[in-house]
Amino acid sequence: MLGRTAKCFCYGLIAEIEKKITEAFEVFDRESNKTVDGREIGCIIRSLGCFPNEAEVQELLAKIEEPDGFVHLENFLRVMTEVLLDRRFQPIPEDVILHAFEALDENKCGYITKEDLVKHLTEEALKLLLQNTLLLVIVPYIFTPEDFRVFPLQCVPT
Repeated sequence: MLGRTAKCFCYGLIAEIEKKITEAFEVFDRESNKTVDGREIGCIIRSLGCFPNEAEVQELLAKIEEPDGFVHLENFLRVMTEVLLDRRFQPIPEDVILHAFEALDENKCGYITKEDLVKHLTEEALKLLLQNTLLLVIVPYIFTPEDFRVFPLQCVPT
């Protein structure tokens, strides 16, 4: 049985998680009616630091989506609290992302040009690989607007 301090800690942790989920949900709740379009659930989940593949998003969505295609905060909150507490859908480890970046940086110059990125994204062999991981590979990097080069976050030029 949990002691009083442990119970307070658990309730505080759950309250903090629910607040984080609610804030992420509200960004997409354009009408402020505690509902979002089911098509936006993947973005909301990823904004919470979870990185499910599309099949996992659809599986989650099947549990919470209403027949009209919308998801209510109450249902999303219940499911996502459990997901976050269980630490499901963890991000790809940084070393794997860096390895993918290095594979795309053929010239070994520490960045990827727009042309190189387009070339890689349009090659048939990479299309299948990138279908589920494109955002996971690109998200941890910064695009420089002046010439659209992509840098790993730890190597952003000043």
